[in-house]
Formats: sequence, structure tokens, C-alpha cells
Amino acid sequence: MFDIVPTVLEIANISAEHVHFGQSLVKQLNGELGDPDRAVFAEGGYATNEPRDFEGDASNGGLPTNPKFIYYPKLMQEQHHKLSVCRAAMVRTLTHKLIFRSDPTDPDHDSELYDLVKDPLETMNVYNKPEYSDI
Repeated sequence: MFDIVPTVLEIANISAEHVHFGQSLVKQLNGELGDPDRAVFAEGGYATNEPRDFEGDASNGGLPTNPKFIYYPKLMQEQHHKLSVCRAAMVRTLTHKLIFRSDPTDPDHDSELYDLVKDPLETMNVYNKPEYSDI
């Protein structure tokens, strides 16, 4: 997301007049390779102590009563298995992907680490393997 503003500004031929940390991706849009050492970050979710954020919470109008409602399974999961939607932060490089999940009730819940060189399909979580502790 940080790179969207500088990319759009460059496409529109507008000089940024504010401090920002993103980098334009116009060169990559035109086919050039990006920085192989650069990481991608993402985050989302919420904590179990923030019930107002759970979709379907009574304070948000409650759960739908029709189980055929397209989001019914997701809403029920959030209500009954709150850690399944807990806060998560992700960092990905060309070689590894780390997903760290945290919550006040379980500070390191089901975190994941993948070796993208050995396992590009992300089928083997190596988060708790000692040989990956430096990663």
C-alpha cells in the first residue's frame, strides 16, 4: 500500500511534496525487475478483547438467522472460534514468508513460517523448527 501513492503520482507526473516511504512501481509495471531484497508486509484481524470488531456481534446488529446467507459460516466462525481471526502480521521475501498471529489470550497462536525455496506451495509450516530460528 505504501507504494501506491508514489506510483500513481509518477504516472500522473506529479511531484510528491510530502515525506513518504513508498517507492514507485512504475518500472515494474513496465516490465523491469524489482528489488529482490525488498520485503512485502501485510496485517489484519483483531483481538478477542475487541468484540465490537467481530462481524455479527450483537452490538453490530447481531448474526443473520438464515444459515444460507453467504457469510453465515464466516460470521459463526468469528463468534465461536475467535482466535481463527486474531491479529496477524505477515512479511514475505523471495525466500521466506512469516505470518505471526498474536492475541492477548494466546500471544503466539498458530504462527507460520514457510521456506519458499524448498516449499513454494507453502505446505510445510517450519515455524517451530529450530533450524529456522534465525529466519
